[in-house]
Amino acid sequence: MDLSCLSFTDVRGVSALVDAARSVRPPASLTIRHPPGSVWKVLRLFWPEEAAQLITDDGRST
Repeated sequence: MDLSCLSFTDVRGVSALVDAARSVRPPASLTIRHPPGSVWKVLRLFWPEEAAQLITDDGRST
């Protein structure tokens, strides 16, 4: 999911991303591309396990 055009998100928006990631069944996966820093901060605070699994296209992970 490319988030390069995202200029703002709150906890509810990140929660929707987490719900989407949880609903994907192997072997499929959800990858976040070009996330704003606020997305990673909220992920690390509230969903650290999911944050560790969501990796951007440039290889940056939490």
